[in-house]
Amino acid sequence: MAVGTINFTTGPSTLPDTGKLFYNGVTFSPLFYTSISGEPVKDNARRTVKNMKYMLVADGYATMPSGATSINGVTGTLRDLLTKQGGALVYQGRGIDLVINPQGTGGKRDVAWGPVPELLEFQPLGGGKSAKVVWKVEVNVAEDPTITEFRTDPRGRITAGKVLQFNYETSVEYGEDGFSTLNTRGTIEVPMTRTPSQSTRTLFYTADSFRHHIGQIIRGIDLSRFRVTHRKFDVSRDKRTLEWELVAEEKAYMDLPPDCTIARGTYSVRPVKVSAGLADWHCTLRATYTVRADRPKRTAWFAFLALLRLRMSQSKLGNIPLLQNGNQNPPNRVVLRTSPGIAPFFGPIGVLWWASQLRDANRIVSESRNGWLINFSFDEGLYLDSRTISFSATWRLVTTFSHILIASGLWKKLPERDAQGKNVWAISMNDVSGSQSWMPNRLDPSIDVVVDFGGP
Repeated sequence: MAVGTINFTTGPSTLPDTGKLFYNGVTFSPLFYTSISGEPVKDNARRTVKNMKYMLVADGYATMPSGATSINGVTGTLRDLLTKQGGALVYQGRGIDLVINPQGTGGKRDVAWGPVPELLEFQPLGGGKSAKVVWKVEVNVAEDPTITEFRTDPRGRITAGKVLQFNYETSVEYGEDGFSTLNTRGTIEVPMTRTPSQSTRTLFYTADSFRHHIGQIIRGIDLSRFRVTHRKFDVSRDKRTLEWELVAEEKAYMDLPPDCTIARGTYSVRPVKVSAGLADWHCTLRATYTVRADRPKRTAWFAFLALLRLRMSQSKLGNIPLLQNGNQNPPNRVVLRTSPGIAPFFGPIGVLWWASQLRDANRIVSESRNGWLINFSFDEGLYLDSRTISFSATWRLVTTFSHILIASGLWKKLPERDAQGKNVWAISMNDVSGSQSWMPNRLDPSIDVVVDFGGP
């Protein structure tokens, strides 16, 4: 065969234009090589997938959009566009289609301030209007395209929106006294991206905007048996994640007075030293109160006065020694005074509750002839200590040793439930024991701004 009859040509040299890669105004030519990997990202409870994370690596040629006429600074602009975070990404025709942060409708939004690009290699070509690049980008998307659609009311509160994850863990701890402590720790994570465009620098919501959802967990704690002693809410720097912690301790035998966040005290009974025999006593009642910041401070006085009169009223059950008129109180006799029920209330519970507890109190004390008040004092905290106030009262009690327990009012406490059987302290503290207190301390999204020092 003659050499001239052999076909040494390679055929048509035009390669098919398969696939499309576009990012932030930069288009890759058809001759690019890509690899993509995906990972389902679990939530902290590892019960479900909160989003998919894709890693796309491209090796090819990138060009400026058509219409770019000047080559001055084009190379720098090309580099900046490829490293700018949160741009629009289109990757199609290579088996997996990703349309992220598109202008207008369609596609999906990145849920973690992305896409997050990384420029590995950059070699300018063609007078600076194109470049040979090795480029990598990370994308986090949720399968639900509406995951980043949020609406707010005129006050800025989220009225519609979805979270990426909401989970928590709990533990129960028992002390040596047998009382229990509940610990709850959880996570709220929300999707966040630059909305409506990459040039947006402001936020209109954060993870803290969803803090009220934690109230659903806190409402499961019975405030008639427990009191919340610690609440902590940590918002991450990117404002996407809220880590929270809650601690509740089992309450003791005597409940706290309504509207008081903390109340501590002691009650001591001692024989008068100059007295002959155990028939003359000094009873001293001391208590320190911390009242809710949005309630009047006189609530502490009402609480102490009601307890003082209750304990002093029990002195009428005392037994005066050497009295032979036959009217002695038997030592096992215990008289309980029930308070009238209170009607449903609106606003501070203290006014209505203490009014019912102090009703006819003067008559109660006047009936007792075995005890009389001999000392009273109070200590007011000032400045940084002005949250607390302490009261102390001492009365003299005359009774034999056989009646000291009932005559001193030991273990006597005020009624802790209203006429409907509801715990009055729990009612008074329910609105400030959840995800916020009397001061909301909400994170204002408008004070945060995305600052880009590394790009145009």
